[in-house]
Amino acid sequence: MCGRTTGSRRAGEWHKVILERLDQADIILLLLSQDFLMSEYITDVELKTALDRYMAGKSRVIPIFARNCELRRYPGITALQGLPKNMAFFHGADEEDKLLTSIQQEIDTIAGELSLNRKLASSVDDADEKGKMAREIIQLRENRKIFLCLSVSDEGKKRRRELMYHVEGKVRHEKWPFEVVPGINSQQDPNDPDVQTQMKDSVYSIHIVSHPNELVEGPGRLQYDLACQRAKQQSFYRIIIWYPDASIRTSMEPSFVGELATHPNFMGYDYEDLFALLDSLEEERQRSADGGDQQIFRHPESDHAV
Repeated sequence: MCGRTTGSRRAGEWHKVILERLDQADIILLLLSQDFLMSEYITDVELKTALDRYMAGKSRVIPIFARNCELRRYPGITALQGLPKNMAFFHGADEEDKLLTSIQQEIDTIAGELSLNRKLASSVDDADEKGKMAREIIQLRENRKIFLCLSVSDEGKKRRRELMYHVEGKVRHEKWPFEVVPGINSQQDPNDPDVQTQMKDSVYSIHIVSHPNELVEGPGRLQYDLACQRAKQQSFYRIIIWYPDASIRTSMEPSFVGELATHPNFMGYDYEDLFALLDSLEEERQRSADGGDQQIFRHPESDHAV
């Protein structure tokens, strides 16, 4: 934690110790108060070193909002996610003990994540089963590509263009974390390495059903079959079935409608609802990845992650 150091060491000695401790820290806590901000040594040395390590990806830096203070002159601090959330200073608050408990819980969670990340990184190149699982978990965590299948119907093409327009806006204005990759057409061989790579690099696929036979034949069927193969290979691959008009299901083979119902279904063309569905699936996927982290690094003689 950044703060004043007291004791009998000479200035040069404790300065060296502080820099060594900061250099070793995975997590640096900034215990914020007006006294903290008024200390030249803290702001010029400790805080600068902490933020430099954060920018270099070497440390997590967490502001702790202790006592009320003026932070508008410190954008480097306010840009970080602090605790308690919403910049609620805990000192003197009605629920001070509750806020302190929540801070401790959040720090414990972050420390656990960093420990697991280190273990993943150390295992990713191993040739054993743990290394294989570590590589799968890293891909599961980082991959946010969506395979948006092509449609052969005019209605499907129209809805696909509209979705891409909304996606562009989400990415540009809201920093939406997903990336949409194109589907394939009837002239492409499903065994083409480029096609396989497109599907392999994605973690979701969206299949537009705007015609009763959309996924029964042609490119729609080809893309659906590839997605089903991918789902068998990757435990969390999700196939999203999109019905721009839900009534079209009445014109489809009931058994096939039942099969498609085993996947997440989206009805209509309120694209914000589709984005909400993707966000929900992403939360589930990240929980799955975190559970995998715990599982592969669980000590064989203990129920606790090590």
